[in-house]
Amino acid sequence: MYQPENRCLALAVVSSARAQTLYVANQASATLSVINTLTDNLATTVATGSGPLGVAASSDGRTVVIANSGDNTVTIVDATSGNITATVGVGNQPTGVAITPNDTTAYVANSSDNTVSVVNLSNATVVATISVGLAPVGIAVSPTGQMVYVANSFANTVSVIAVANNTVAATIPVGASPSGVAAAPNGNVYVSNSADNTVSVINASSSTVANTVPVGAAPFGIAVAENGTAYVANLEDGTVTVLGSTTTAVRVGGAPYGVAVSTDGSAVFAVNKTSEQVSVISTSTNSVSGSIAVPGTPGSFGQFFGPSGPPASVLAAAVLPTSRSVVVGNSATFAATVLNIGAATLNNCQFALPNSFPAGLSLLYQTLSPNGQLTGQPDQPVSIAANSGQGFLLAFQSSSPVTSVSQPLVISCSGTSAAPDVVGLDVPGLTFSTTPVPDVVALAATASNNGIVSTPVGTAAAFAVATDDVGAPGSLTASLDTEGIQLPLILAVCESNSSNGACLASPAPSVAVTFTTGGTPTFSVFITPSAPIPFARASSRVFLRFLDTNGESHGSTSVAVEAQ
Repeated sequence: MYQPENRCLALAVVSSARAQTLYVANQASATLSVINTLTDNLATTVATGSGPLGVAASSDGRTVVIANSGDNTVTIVDATSGNITATVGVGNQPTGVAITPNDTTAYVANSSDNTVSVVNLSNATVVATISVGLAPVGIAVSPTGQMVYVANSFANTVSVIAVANNTVAATIPVGASPSGVAAAPNGNVYVSNSADNTVSVINASSSTVANTVPVGAAPFGIAVAENGTAYVANLEDGTVTVLGSTTTAVRVGGAPYGVAVSTDGSAVFAVNKTSEQVSVISTSTNSVSGSIAVPGTPGSFGQFFGPSGPPASVLAAAVLPTSRSVVVGNSATFAATVLNIGAATLNNCQFALPNSFPAGLSLLYQTLSPNGQLTGQPDQPVSIAANSGQGFLLAFQSSSPVTSVSQPLVISCSGTSAAPDVVGLDVPGLTFSTTPVPDVVALAATASNNGIVSTPVGTAAAFAVATDDVGAPGSLTASLDTEGIQLPLILAVCESNSSNGACLASPAPSVAVTFTTGGTPTFSVFITPSAPIPFARASSRVFLRFLDTNGESHGSTSVAVEAQ
């Protein structure tokens, strides 16, 4: 069985014409990323309970329910505002969650006590607890709202719950370690069997398996379109299997955990855990048409729909530098700027760690004056005027080692949803080591001085990077990447002459560098696009990282890139 507690899962699609909003749960950071898929931008970030896994969005678009496996609760969110309306205790280690078509009830699979909790969404209470098979993981409600299907991963069965009386009406043997469930309008129920690489197709009217179909390695999440085509996320081979009139495999990112289909069936979204991205698949070509970066170790489980999502936050934030590496007991400090791009003053603006973060980590924030002097008191919320910004000092400390983690933050003000987490902008990288290590403060500069490299397709462009090692000396490798997003780019870097930017050696994909304490080497990065790249600050970025022999980062910076 593929243990959900060791992974993160949860994706919901809210749709109008093409899917408008994705809700992606991030288990490591205990947050929910809200993504507008019309623009592929992160609209906001919502703090959840510990270890969020399953997510379901109501069909009316007003409610999102998140199953928090780490604290045995579900979080209920008002999707129109992004605010949490209730936290409800359920069974032990809730994983999958599904909402009935009339939007009144959520069914929650509790994998460690072999039950399903029935939650009344109007008053946020558990109204029934149903015993099912061993280790229930995935759960789905039939399109008619009459039946609930539960995948029992240790029992190799599916429990069928009658909604009318909340009792188990049938138990269906399926494949080995069933995980995901999706109920189709045509009367079929699809079940992914993670341990034998198959999908069981259940005839709902007879409660029997009508067919067993081979798919990719370790199928987990599964979703089905209105036309009956099923999509299966294969965790171990990086593909999504399309089960339609023919069977097709689409290669996506690293460790696809779950999938969701837009209401009109034009797009499929696969959340890739290890590459921290959502792959967008065009169903007309069964090929990847784009990618969306999502921080905080994202995953997905299930297929969920609705007509709208919360409005985008009027907050935008950035931190400098983008990463620090210090010794345990010392502070890792950053300068942060929070912009209020709205038309009204925002009050109670503050920083916080999400509900899940590395053990021993703490955060202090304090306002800065325009000239960089500390003002006010530590951890004191402030107001930010309309169309204005406020500077802050952020100071992290840890009582135990932390290895190269991208740490999402909850940056919030009253009157708007939280600022979206964007790696490279407002998600600081942190390393706390037991021994002195290099701590490379890196800053990028573009020709337009706006953090964006814009160039025609086929035309090379460049940006410069200045560094200062404020930590210990050491040998690192300057390496380029696009945060797991597939971008049509040729990338190269060189160490440069600090006075004129000329390369000291031929540019290459990576360069070995020996840093001394206080050393300030500079670099030139060259970018050549081979196809158009639309502007998307969260997804179209080039990163320069300074990596040790274990691949751990000790400094980084990035720029956005667009090509036409």
